[in-house]
Amino acid sequence: MEAAVSGVTDKMVAFECTREGGYSCKTKLIPLTEAANAEKKVPRDWINKAGNGIEKPFVDYALPLIQGEPDRPLEQSLPRFVRLKKIHA
Repeated sequence: MEAAVSGVTDKMVAFECTREGGYSCKTKLIPLTEAANAEKKVPRDWINKAGNGIEKPFVDYALPLIQGEPDRPLEQSLPRFVRLKKIHA
């Protein structure tokens, strides 16, 4: 949000995570060209042999990213999103 309001364009927010001494994550801006039309595949050894479930390494990777419930305002049980005012220069 801060970047968009300050006029930054052609960038997106990415997570930079480390697991050294616990899990921590910070945000950074990266060029859209680094992320557009790119994919990061789940390693095969994170998927069970039957191909229909996950193994512990996937849980270890994903849990810090998905655990907890974010504190956010709701409207009719749906997240309330910010609406930015368009300013034409």
